[in-house]
Amino acid sequence: MSQDKKKIIIAEDEPTLMGMYKLYFERAGFEVISVENGSECINSARKDSPDLILLDIMMPKVDGWEVLKNLKNDPETKKMPILVFSNFGQPQEIQKGLEMGADDYVVKSDLTPKEVLDKVNQMILKQ
Repeated sequence: MSQDKKKIIIAEDEPTLMGMYKLYFERAGFEVISVENGSECINSARKDSPDLILLDIMMPKVDGWEVLKNLKNDPETKKMPILVFSNFGQPQEIQKGLEMGADDYVVKSDLTPKEVLDKVNQMILKQ
């Protein structure tokens, strides 16, 4: 196992989607931490220092908007790249996500797992 394996958190509460993306990213060489609600995502971001967070908006307990606000207002986590990964595709939602500090925003239903992987790789390379 290589030392420079990139670590990502996937925050997704839909088990089928989570399973598919976790497997896909692991096969691509990532270490994947899967969380199914916003509070787990915040805790994991602080504890695990991921290279990137793939963040769904609609999640139980704490939604993705709260997670984004929380992580971007914390000096320890504010520099972590966050890719919002949602089925909310309205321009105002995308704008809201970017204004709140997301590094990018993709609509789940518009992209294949490979396209999401390509986007994640581009974002990690930019760091």
